[in-house]
Amino acid sequence: MIKSINDNRIKIFINKSERGYTKNFENAINHSLGDFIFLCDQDDIWESEKIELVEKLFSKNKKGNLRMTLRYKIGCTICNQKYLMRISVGHSEKQSHIIECNECKTNMSLELLVNFQKVSSTLNCIDNCEKIDFVDHGFESNGEYIIRNLHPELLIPKEFISDGVYNANVFEGGRLFEERKNKIGIIEELNLKITKDFISNLNRIERNWDILKIAWKMKSNQQSHKLIEKQLQKYKSSTIKSDVEFDEIMFDFNNTILFPDFIDFTPNFSKYIREIFKNNNKMEEEYVKCIKYYKENLLSDNIKKFYDIYCDFFELYNDYKPFLTYITTSQEVNHESMVSSDNFEKTKMFYGKLFEAYTSNISFITMLHNIFKGRDFDQLENISFENYLYSEKAARTENFKDTNKFNFFHEYIDSKLRNASHHCNIEIKDNIITYKAGKHLKEYTMTYTKYLEMCTQLFLRFVILHQLQILKYYTYLKYNR
Repeated sequence: MIKSINDNRIKIFINKSERGYTKNFENAINHSLGDFIFLCDQDDIWESEKIELVEKLFSKNKKGNLRMTLRYKIGCTICNQKYLMRISVGHSEKQSHIIECNECKTNMSLELLVNFQKVSSTLNCIDNCEKIDFVDHGFESNGEYIIRNLHPELLIPKEFISDGVYNANVFEGGRLFEERKNKIGIIEELNLKITKDFISNLNRIERNWDILKIAWKMKSNQQSHKLIEKQLQKYKSSTIKSDVEFDEIMFDFNNTILFPDFIDFTPNFSKYIREIFKNNNKMEEEYVKCIKYYKENLLSDNIKKFYDIYCDFFELYNDYKPFLTYITTSQEVNHESMVSSDNFEKTKMFYGKLFEAYTSNISFITMLHNIFKGRDFDQLENISFENYLYSEKAARTENFKDTNKFNFFHEYIDSKLRNASHHCNIEIKDNIITYKAGKHLKEYTMTYTKYLEMCTQLFLRFVILHQLQILKYYTYLKYNR
């Protein structure tokens, strides 16, 4: 049918075997000769002037063209290994990458600064690397240099990490978009809106955290309300339109982290608890006692733990950002895929720190669970709440792990990984983490990708825990003063 068009501009290359859509696109690109290459799926709809508009955009920005994938020639300053870094552009203005050198195993640090208004970008070499010059052979390195694909928000399949053609935005980003659409069965327009809002959140989270971090510390140090209010006015949100208190802004910020698929858990769980408590006088009384006890004995310490973990998470935000992309959109994480930023020296202790803070603050859920089971808020099935607070943290979620709705907070609790991470008894080689735990220091392994996913999954539950404490405690105070 295509041949019947009889246009010599159209060239057909038949694959000799089944190769899949990624390799098929790669084959097409390898046969392309033009300065600009456009990829088109069978269901794509092009605007009539698409090519003219793209060409005009690129010709207008000859000095700093912002393409989907940027090519930079980099050399390791320790061993002189050459790299062609193919960096896919994400959605943040500042995109950082830490890459372990294949040869000397030194960490190289890069920073891509993107100006979306001027459609330009600048790459800064931060640590142990520099810009160099060598002959770029296009799609193949000929063994003279190593090709490395990087993306700030997406994982890269292991087989494509050094591929000279692979474009994560096209292949992985397109795959996630289609899979999500097919999985939840929503119309194209709604999927596009959710995607747009999600991207907007990714951009906003980093800037808003820098604002909130200062305000949070001011609040903890009991600075003047006016000073805190002035700081909070810098906070940008599509949902908060007027001046509100710190806790309401914090709640909004947490929702941007949880958006889109985790955002409903907090109100749904809260509604579930409320429906059970509202027609039971004893439960309502115990809930009031629970809140009073929480305020007088746990609030101050819990808030400090929330603050400390948030600081640790956002210090390493570039490492966890890809996993927010997958997890909060209900996408399965391929544990064999590679992360762009290899910052293990700083991430290796995070799970241990998070585990400690999480299992301390989880006492709030335990108190609600006690009431849910018809007991006093401070009485577990076999021990008092006071003894519970002195029990091993690894067992703090055991009391509700078999209770529907509550068992969500038991997921991703791994005491072996906690012990290894907390005591730095953990190491990495070729994307495989090896750690030792238990009385006899039994050895366990997992991919670094899986480790980062577990950190992010538990952090999201930590955020939801924070949401519930804000909702249950502060709304109670607001309407019961």
